[in-house]
Amino acid sequence: MIGSQPYVLVLYPGLPAQDMAQLIALAKAKPGVLNYGSAGVASLAHLATALFASMAGVNMTHVPYKSSAQSMTDMITGRLDMQFATIAPSLPNIRAGQLRPLVTSGKTRVAALPEVPTVAESGIIGYEAALWVALVAPPATPPAIIARLNREVNDILDTAEGKEAMIAQGMAPEPGPPEAVTERTRTDIEKWRGVVAKAGIRAE
Repeated sequence: MIGSQPYVLVLYPGLPAQDMAQLIALAKAKPGVLNYGSAGVASLAHLATALFASMAGVNMTHVPYKSSAQSMTDMITGRLDMQFATIAPSLPNIRAGQLRPLVTSGKTRVAALPEVPTVAESGIIGYEAALWVALVAPPATPPAIIARLNREVNDILDTAEGKEAMIAQGMAPEPGPPEAVTERTRTDIEKWRGVVAKAGIRAE
């Protein structure tokens, strides 16, 4: 395992919601009226919002895009209400006041946005959604090679330069044993399969 990258839930600044409680109240008052973007049907950003909607008990309209750049433009201009967006590309727009960051989607706060609480901190206990990156190899790779690669990657992630490079990309380093990747894959398949089934999402 190399690291994980939570999303930041960004809103169109004109949306009258300054925190998670206000956003949920607004969504409940207007079922299906608020919309959100993603990089496409069944993308992780789509699933992350579907999980949020399910846990918060709200109904919102999904608007799939072919690129995050297009959805960002629509949000800045007010044609889109919100999106779980990747952090690094969103920072310039957040700093410029063109997007309002509400929460981040990981288990802990993000170093690049330390003032922004997590979804769980904002009242939806147990919520977590994040992209993650791992180094993989063919199944027949000798165990000694796997152990060496794991050791070298963990050493890099433990250096100041390695940590800084990860944080600059909005990621948190997650050094650990090879088994961590296997376990994360297993739990994510189970988790997102349930979200897909409950939301009735079909890949296109």
